[in-house]
Amino acid sequence: MAMSRIALLPSVTEKVADKSIMDVGDEIKKIVKDHGGTFLRIQLVVVLPITALMMFSDHIFQNFAISHLPVPTPHPLADTESIVTFTFGRLSPPAQMFRHLLLACQTSQVLQTLTAAIAIGWLNLYMSLHCIAANIYAVVSFHNGKNLAFMDVLHAVPKLRSRLIVTGYWGYLFTFAASLPLLLYDVMSWSKVPAYVFVVFGIVIAAVCFVVSFFTSPIFQVANCIACCEEKTGLASFLRCFNLFDRTLLLKASFPLELFLRGLGSGAYTVLGGIRMGPMSYGFTVVAELMIYSLLTQLSIVCWTFVYIWSKEYREESVDMIVFPDDQFRGPFQRIGTGGQSARDVEIGGLEGSN
Repeated sequence: MAMSRIALLPSVTEKVADKSIMDVGDEIKKIVKDHGGTFLRIQLVVVLPITALMMFSDHIFQNFAISHLPVPTPHPLADTESIVTFTFGRLSPPAQMFRHLLLACQTSQVLQTLTAAIAIGWLNLYMSLHCIAANIYAVVSFHNGKNLAFMDVLHAVPKLRSRLIVTGYWGYLFTFAASLPLLLYDVMSWSKVPAYVFVVFGIVIAAVCFVVSFFTSPIFQVANCIACCEEKTGLASFLRCFNLFDRTLLLKASFPLELFLRGLGSGAYTVLGGIRMGPMSYGFTVVAELMIYSLLTQLSIVCWTFVYIWSKEYREESVDMIVFPDDQFRGPFQRIGTGGQSARDVEIGGLEGSN
């Protein structure tokens, strides 16, 4: 059996090495065609409401910051918003909160701002884990040939959430670290420095963050997949992520995929910004932005889950080696032995033994 397993490696390697962004589209079309109803329910019941709550909590924090904190006058040549839009789309939530804390240091509102930032940041992280867990669970399950009902997905989410939350804390830390150059540029814009500093430093920041940001999303999403599927949480999931990615796969699939997702989002928001509907414009814009953001969130998770599946196939021959236990729930997925039986031929049990 060992010889036959080794013999499979070249064909599997060739199969995965040829993957491209077009294969992502083919996989999504196939899975939506067969299980579109489940993903629609995940969108309407999980992703959309949670996205609305996260947008509302961010809005509350922004209003609190605007009403309680000073608004410094930036340097005429400093354009933080343009750099943020060009690189990250918007400043990450951890970086936004840290920026407000810097402003709060000029007032007596430090404790209030810190409390609000921690509370809302933790709440948004906790809510987002449900979206991530539901979609990863559904994609890998359907890829393994298991027909899930929507309620099966909901039952599995709490168990995945407990793993994802530790990985999420590390993700917030890494996102904040990646945003530090932008925060430094933002702080510099409040001070009196020569004009050429903003020009040179702004170009460097934009270039560096633009490149780095293209790899943060796949790394975070694949780390979430590892936390769900391999029960490696926290920093271990990120270390496993770096070992799992193949350079060819990362460049051929991840970079074009991130470029496509960003282009799709930018195009949608550009079209939305050009629509005017008179007195209904504000309400329409809010609803449309919510729909776009929630759909892009689900699409992004689904896409990167397929990249994870391919990287696993490349490293470990086949994702078919991950199946559901039929006797107890030791996790959403469990490796089987090296017998001749394929995972698609294994009887997959339910979640009754999960408690």
